[in-house]
Amino acid sequence: MISSSFQVFSPRWGHEDAYSVRLTKSSFEVSLNTKHAKCEFDPSGEVVWTGHAEGVGNPMLNIMSDDFIYPPMVVPEAIEWLLREYRDGHISDDDAKVALSDLFSWIDETARAKPTGVWASYWG
Repeated sequence: MISSSFQVFSPRWGHEDAYSVRLTKSSFEVSLNTKHAKCEFDPSGEVVWTGHAEGVGNPMLNIMSDDFIYPPMVVPEAIEWLLREYRDGHISDDDAKVALSDLFSWIDETARAKPTGVWASYWG
């Protein structure tokens, strides 16, 4: 099991927030304060997401969009891939930790890299 915290800049609030992450052989969970998202295998082996604003988009992306963070849409799919690879023993604990750190660094970079100028009014 991997349990860690990653700092991601929140354009909405102008500071970094700590996203708590937990990866086990059967699930990936991310939370920010009281908001949670979970990715796990259903009985048929398919990956399903549950959590914040469930039923409208992806729960993890929903948490982030509340803070005006809009990571690349491939992020949930990448997490699903990591979960499968980790479960199947193709990725070690150390490699999974590095992969998660790299992914959240990328999310942080995208949150910080908004267009400026005229776009400042749109982004808030």
